[in-house]
Amino acid sequence: MANRIKKQNKKVKNFDDVKVLNEAQLWELIDKKEFAWHEHLNKTPLHLLEDRKVLEKLVDPPLSVYPPDLLKRLSNKCKSNVKNKDIFTRLLTNNHASFAMREMSKKRRDDLDFVLNILQIYKDRKESSGHIYDDLTPRLKNLKKVALLAIQTGSDPRDLPDKLKTDIDIFKAYIKYQNQRAKKYKRKPYYFHLKEFKFKTMGLDLNYIAKILQKDPDQYQHICLHLSNLKEFAWVALKHDVRLYQHLSARLKKHRAIINYVGTRDPRLLVQNLSSQTLLKINYSKLDLGKKARKYIFASCKKT
Repeated sequence: MANRIKKQNKKVKNFDDVKVLNEAQLWELIDKKEFAWHEHLNKTPLHLLEDRKVLEKLVDPPLSVYPPDLLKRLSNKCKSNVKNKDIFTRLLTNNHASFAMREMSKKRRDDLDFVLNILQIYKDRKESSGHIYDDLTPRLKNLKKVALLAIQTGSDPRDLPDKLKTDIDIFKAYIKYQNQRAKKYKRKPYYFHLKEFKFKTMGLDLNYIAKILQKDPDQYQHICLHLSNLKEFAWVALKHDVRLYQHLSARLKKHRAIINYVGTRDPRLLVQNLSSQTLLKINYSKLDLGKKARKYIFASCKKT
């Protein structure tokens, strides 16, 4: 009996049986921090939801569970109102706001000061801004100062316009961000999005690229698309993983020292990457290949 009364009281308390909340009921839920988005958001009339005092409460944790849900309910007029910019700045810098920018009005997604302020907050807190940059208007995405802040806060380089994928400052900002994350989580850095950049025209110092390769040699396959004939980079890659031989340029694959290094470790890579004519022209007397390696290569040439 006592449990039944308790359940009934809870039902009244959370207004489960109410289809549309009135102002008093809404404030009771807010004041008691019992406003549940999945339960009460759709029950709240728009005029109450867009009241500034209500919004100020709903954008702050713990009530702002998932910002996109609230933004979907609000009108463009409310989201475009300059007086509400501070409220939406707070909302868009919440922990779960990664996909919230796409629900903002076009006016705000094209508002330079609004966007820069949000990205700067993420940078100052050393947190990822998620997908905010990707959901901006093309005009803002093409501005270097916006893109730079976005990359500094973990935005995906593939969302950059092509003209900014050749920018040396943005490229270095990406590398720096990945190094900082690696240090934070006590691991080696991984430059997964290196392939997105077109650094052949950046005028990067070759020593800078060499340092990147030393930290993450697997990225040679992307670097060689632009700087394929640089032997020093090829050696960094091969000494990390001889299987990266397949990504070397045609000229480097025929380099005698490289053939010797690869052949002594895995002669199958030579057979898979060189033609039988090239294999037959090699002066094997000047190589350190063992009998098994030579026998394997010659047998493969005979089959061909």
